[in-house]
Amino acid sequence: MSRKLPYRRYEELKSLAADLIEDYALSYPLDPFEIAATLGVHVTVHEFGLPPAAWFCGTTDGYTTPVQSVHGVKFKAHLNGATSLLRRRFTLMHEIAHIWLDHPRVSAPSCENVTEAEANFLAAYLLAPDALVVAWVQDLTVAGIAQEFQVSDEAAGIIHHRVMRMLNGNAGHRSYDRRIASSAVRLLDATDSSSAQVQGTA
Repeated sequence: MSRKLPYRRYEELKSLAADLIEDYALSYPLDPFEIAATLGVHVTVHEFGLPPAAWFCGTTDGYTTPVQSVHGVKFKAHLNGATSLLRRRFTLMHEIAHIWLDHPRVSAPSCENVTEAEANFLAAYLLAPDALVVAWVQDLTVAGIAQEFQVSDEAAGIIHHRVMRMLNGNAGHRSYDRRIASSAVRLLDATDSSSAQVQGTA
């Protein structure tokens, strides 16, 4: 069961998501591998499963290690290549969230309960922010969210629950919602590299 965070922390994480979307004019559906490259994160996909170091975090999906270099600390994300592409996309966003939140330590991969909960929330929120789900998924179904944002049905279900809770609580139109809506770029046709893009339409 996922650990719950204080309400204030969820609001801070949403604002930090808006910072990342704004700073890098992120395009949707997100390409976590492109984001990792932009942030200077080296990604290794282990085709036959994670190396033994994953045991320390009790993970079968992925983990991040900091590496000292002449230019300071760099990060390496390790992904389990035996999982589905959608799972790897979420796992990499989870690892990017750890880095964006400054969780990794030089001595060991990040695996504390609180940091895991924060990275899980931020990864799901970045992949499908509330403001964009409401604006771009007309029927607000789990299937619609999964298709629009290229997430698994499981992740789409979590996102759908979060969005409906926000709508039922009349909690929309916060400053981070407006920032995300005006900064995010929607790919009209993710399969066509020559397709036009539109700036946030939420």
